[in-house]
Amino acid sequence: MAKLKEAVAIEDSIDDLSQPPYPVIPANELCGYLLLEFNRPAEATNYFQKALLRTLNRPKAIFA
Repeated sequence: MAKLKEAVAIEDSIDDLSQPPYPVIPANELCGYLLLEFNRPAEATNYFQKALLRTLNRPKAIFA
């Protein structure tokens, strides 16, 4: 979890992510899924919302 949160911080520090090679699954979204696996849905929601701010309309982030 700690390494994934580091990845989120690194990705969030990049102002303009290019298309491609933007990550297939953003780190915020991956972190959200991991938190769901840990049964921490409230914290996961924050990460999914951050993912949607940077990559609008990602179906998997919306449905999570």
